Amino acid sequence: MIYNFGAYAHLLLSEFHQAGGRIVIRAFHSPADLADLPERVVINCPGYAAREWWNDKSLIPIRGQTSWLPPQPDAPYALDYKGVAMISKSDGVMISGYDQNGLGLMDGVGNISERPDRAEAQKAIAVVEDLFARFQPRNG
Repeated sequence: MIYNFGAYAHLLLSEFHQAGGRIVIRAFHSPADLADLPERVVINCPGYAAREWWNDKSLIPIRGQTSWLPPQPDAPYALDYKGVAMISKSDGVMISGYDQNGLGLMDGVGNISERPDRAEAQKAIAVVEDLFARFQPRNG
């Protein structure tokens, strides 16, 4: 199943606000800071920082590289080819290389880098470009 994350997030946020929810941006320095809040439910999204914050060594980083191309609303498609996933969405065509190094689903596991990698993005785009070049009309 593929769905539009942007539209879905907007729907969830709208329903959250309609039900009386509110968003407060606040810095927390330790889990003890949560005890000072009057709210019974708190959603905190620290990502990989949760490993240190909650002292949970079972959390491991998994690095991914996502690239975006301009939207193609008249071409709703998705493909998975040679370790690259491509999904045409309303806000753009997402290209993600998830197995560019022959490691399968372990590619990126343990990699803590959050820096965009242009070479990695270009490599994934080149895989898709090569595939689509095979479908170009031939002259003669």
